[in-house]
Amino acid sequence: SPRWQAGAVGGMAVVTILVAVLFGGAYMADRFATGARDIDGRVQHWERALSLLEDPLAWAFGKGTGRYPANHFLSGQAVDQSGDYRLRDVGDQRHLVLAAGKHSQGRGEMFRVSQRVDAFSGPVSFRVEARAAEAASLHVEICQKHLIYELECREAAVAVKADPAQWQALQVQLPGGGLGRGDAWAPRLLVFSVAVASAGQSVELDNLRATDANGRELLVNGNFDDGMARWFFSSDRHHLPWHMKNIGLHVLFEQGWIGLLLSSALLAAALWRVVVGRARDHALAPALAAALVGFLVVGLFDSLLDAPRVAFLFQLLALVALSLPGRTPGLRGLRAPAP
Repeated sequence: SPRWQAGAVGGMAVVTILVAVLFGGAYMADRFATGARDIDGRVQHWERALSLLEDPLAWAFGKGTGRYPANHFLSGQAVDQSGDYRLRDVGDQRHLVLAAGKHSQGRGEMFRVSQRVDAFSGPVSFRVEARAAEAASLHVEICQKHLIYELECREAAVAVKADPAQWQALQVQLPGGGLGRGDAWAPRLLVFSVAVASAGQSVELDNLRATDANGRELLVNGNFDDGMARWFFSSDRHHLPWHMKNIGLHVLFEQGWIGLLLSSALLAAALWRVVVGRARDHALAPALAAALVGFLVVGLFDSLLDAPRVAFLFQLLALVALSLPGRTPGLRGLRAPAP
C-alpha cells in the first residue's frame, strides 16, 4: 500500500543518514558541517551557468550536448579559464603543451595530466624536457589515488626558466620510499601526475621519464608519439567549470526547455509504469524504480549525464522500465507441487 511504501522509504532514509553520520568518518562529518556553505556555492554556480544561455533560441533548444565546458571557458571572465592541454607537432616530433588555469592554483585546483603506474621502489627520479615563454613551476607527484581521493603521495616541484627557444633538460627526485598496490582484494591504484603550478602559465613538455630506485621506467608514451594514449586529464577540486552539478539544469543547458520537458516525460512515464502502472507487479519493478529514483537523488547535486557510459545506462534502465510486461513471465498459474 502507499502507506507501507512511504514508511519503508522513510525508514531507509533514516538508516542511511545514521550510517553516514556514525560510520562515515571525518569526511562525512566535514561535509555535513559545511552543508549550508556548499548549497550557497552550488546555487551561485547554477545562476552563473544559466546566465550563459543568452538568447531565446538557447533557452528553447539548449547549447548542444557536451558544450558546457567550452561555453564556460569562453565566457570572457579570466577566472572561468581553467587549465587545458594540447598536442603540438613540429616536423615529425610531437610534444605536449600544458597550461594552468587563471584561477587560484591550490594543490587540489591544479590541472593535471596523469597516468597509472605500477608499484615502485623509492625514491623516484623524474626527468623531462621543457620550455616556457615565462618562468613557471611544475608540480610532479605519484599518489595512491582513487578518482580524486589521495591516500599517500610522493611529490616535488620543478622550476622552468623563461626561454621559449631552448629546450631545458630538467631532473628532480621525488623523495620518500616506494608505494605498493595494497592487498589483492583491495588494490590501491598508483597515479603519476604533472601540472603547471603557476596560474595562467603554459609549459611545453616532452620526453617525460620516471625511474624508480631499481632503474625501472614507470611511464609509457612519455614522448607523446602515440598522442594521449595512457594519459588522461583531471581537475580534482576545481571541477565546477566542467559540469552543471544538477541533472535537470544540465539537460536544460544542453537541450533547452524542449529537451527538459521530453526527458522529464520519459522518466515520469518509466516511474509510473513500475510504481503504480501495469508493470508494478513485475519482479524487476522494485529494482528499476529504486535505480531511477536513486539516480535522480544523486542528480540533485551532480550532472551525471555528462559521462556517456552513465548516461547510456540511465536511458537503458528507463527504456527497460517502459517496456516491462504487465506481470513476470512464467509465473501465471504457478502452483506448488503436490506432496
